[in-house]
Amino acid sequence: MARVKPWSLSKWNNRLESLKDTTKNEYKYFKMAYELVVNGDSYLPSDLSDLQAIQLAKAQNELTFLFALIASCNDQFAAEAMGLRYSDYQVIENTSYKYQIELINTSKNEEKLISEVEAKAEANKVQPLLTVNVIENEKSIGLNWLLSEEPYIGYSIERSQDNGKTFIRLNKEIILVNEDLNALGQSMGTLVDTNVQMYKPYMYKIIGHTLFADEALVASAGGMARDRTPVSSIFVPSPEPTGNKSAIIKWRLTAPTYDLKGFNIRRDNNPNGNFEKILNSNILSQLTTQFKDITFNKNEPNYYIVETIDTAGNTFRSGSVYLLNVDSFAPSSPIFIKGTVDTNGIVTLQLKLNPENDFMGYRIQKANQEDHEFSTFFESYKGGNDSLLIKSTDSIFYDTISLNTLTKHIYYRAYALDFHYNQSTPSIPLKLSRPDIITPVAPIISNISVNDTSLILKIIPSVSEDVKACTIFRKIAPDTSWIAYDTIAPNKTTYIDTFVKTGNSYMYAIQAKDSSGLLSTLSVPKSGRPYDTGIRKGVDELKAQFDSDSKEIVLSWNYKSNYIKTDETVTFIVYRSVGAAPLERYKSIPYSNGTFFYKETDLQSKGPYNYGVKVITNTGGESELSNTLTVTIP
Repeated sequence: MARVKPWSLSKWNNRLESLKDTTKNEYKYFKMAYELVVNGDSYLPSDLSDLQAIQLAKAQNELTFLFALIASCNDQFAAEAMGLRYSDYQVIENTSYKYQIELINTSKNEEKLISEVEAKAEANKVQPLLTVNVIENEKSIGLNWLLSEEPYIGYSIERSQDNGKTFIRLNKEIILVNEDLNALGQSMGTLVDTNVQMYKPYMYKIIGHTLFADEALVASAGGMARDRTPVSSIFVPSPEPTGNKSAIIKWRLTAPTYDLKGFNIRRDNNPNGNFEKILNSNILSQLTTQFKDITFNKNEPNYYIVETIDTAGNTFRSGSVYLLNVDSFAPSSPIFIKGTVDTNGIVTLQLKLNPENDFMGYRIQKANQEDHEFSTFFESYKGGNDSLLIKSTDSIFYDTISLNTLTKHIYYRAYALDFHYNQSTPSIPLKLSRPDIITPVAPIISNISVNDTSLILKIIPSVSEDVKACTIFRKIAPDTSWIAYDTIAPNKTTYIDTFVKTGNSYMYAIQAKDSSGLLSTLSVPKSGRPYDTGIRKGVDELKAQFDSDSKEIVLSWNYKSNYIKTDETVTFIVYRSVGAAPLERYKSIPYSNGTFFYKETDLQSKGPYNYGVKVITNTGGESELSNTLTVTIP
């Protein structure tokens, strides 16, 4: 057990008197501890009359405690003099020991403070130095390193200007470094030396200060401040084309330079490119003011920059300049591959990509009629008024058009342009049909004529030009549903319906259909009812002749079965007269399918005998009397 307590006043004074150089840190930190312990009563707060005074006293005590910690961590003698340090020299190597620290002379109201710690007696190990990243600027040398796990409370930096023979500490106070985080989230320490000369080598030591007032070498590195300012005072005008074989790039310096080494000439086909191609095989001397390029591309744009290189290796690139190459050959005329218009009015156009190497893009135009003036609505290249337009290889383009228009088609044409604004002849216009979204106008049934066998519809055709067909709808009373009855041409003005029955009421309406399949509304319905006129078809091929063998007059005729209406029976009435007497009803002959005959046997004189035939039906219908045939008996 060892008893650790602050030094006596005489020991404090003896140590303080031995420190002759009052400018050194060992005097400053020991003097700080001396004032806090020997003259500590003068720093204690005396006013504890109210809460504000108590709070101020608390802050003074905390500040005094902080100064005591700083003194003990920076000076071993100060720590020992304040009773805050103990060294155990009676240990065996590689043996672990436990220590207990107990605060004595506590008052009855204070809790006894006991602290316990374990330590192992080990020979001092040389810790590996940390890797230092050196940042060499013109007016400073920066050092940063990965902070170690050792509990350093701060750092010092020492510098050597004689290749490490002697080192001078640059800081008077311990430096509390700012902990910056790297990309991996690790803490980094940073120190900067700003009192340097360019191209003079320096060596550095980074010293870590522990909580026990010990110092340890953390890292070492060497560095040199270097020139980081490139030569930027250069002006490059636009290159001079000398025909199709070469281009001359000139430049000049706008201010005196002292560390210029030479120039590189770089070329690219894009003003915003990387300019990786260097045209000169060796660095051009600092006296060179122009360069001839015989390898420029005749089919693509050529941009140049002049790069300066100084003796420190710093580089600077001028602004890019464009070689205006004379080209009078226009690209070939574009060719449309296809085009479509959807029902939303979105137009998709596809062009066959032009093959020219200097092709820049397309100018797309449109018009509602092929003979109208076309207007430009899209250009497939980019850029401003003062810069060359950038090439676009896209050959698919889009447009939006209105579908609510009287013009059924839209026309497109395209021009191809190269990088010298040579314009091709226009493409063959592409004709596209607008999707039809307007339904046609319905036809009108103006009148229905009726008879006993048919209904005749008089029609006013639709005024819509794109009508392809019309559908006639019919329904028979008392039906309520329309039936698609027949289809007619759009320009037909008369329709005859023969499939009707006398006495039935028929209603008709018409609907138009256009080339896009759109249907009109149904026309205003009209109705008609066929009626029976009572007139029937007369007989055909009536013949009358005298048969000399049988001494009879024979009448024959034909009557087709389709002349007879359904549910009707037909009877033939033979009319006869002799001499000049009028015809009178004579005989009735019922209908039977086939050829009809009547034989006259009651012959009382030579005649002449006159005959006629009429058709009558059981419903009261009858035909007109046939032509009169006359037979004279020889």
